[in-house]
Amino acid sequence: MKFLIAGFAFALPWLGYWWMMYSLSGNGRIRGFFLLLLTSYLALIFICMQIDPVYNPEAMIPGSARESTFLVCMAMSAVILFPFYSLGVYIFVLRPVKRPRKRYRFLLLCLLFAVAGLVLLPFLWHSAPIVYPGLLSFPE
Repeated sequence: MKFLIAGFAFALPWLGYWWMMYSLSGNGRIRGFFLLLLTSYLALIFICMQIDPVYNPEAMIPGSARESTFLVCMAMSAVILFPFYSLGVYIFVLRPVKRPRKRYRFLLLCLLFAVAGLVLLPFLWHSAPIVYPGLLSFPE
């Protein structure tokens, strides 16, 4: 459930961002959409590269390996799904003016990406220690 709530909390501000850019365009096209998408995607990749999960037994409440792996998996799924989500918002939610309403199309898009994120989760769970070797230092 936390995975889905975090995904929705990530999706909503980006919907607002793309909607603002769409509204400012005036003609129904975001100028330089792919350049904006690329720069925001590179920033997201850079932020996720800064993740360094390490076990700290001296912490007040030491984290567990599963919790840290889960947080890393959420970040990895955000990196994988972000460009597809942004394209989906731009093409499926913002551009069409026909029925159903934008909010229903957005909820349908979120449902689609929730399913995609849940399908990706087992694969990311097994690949997270390979990408972030600090997860291997946690005790079992």
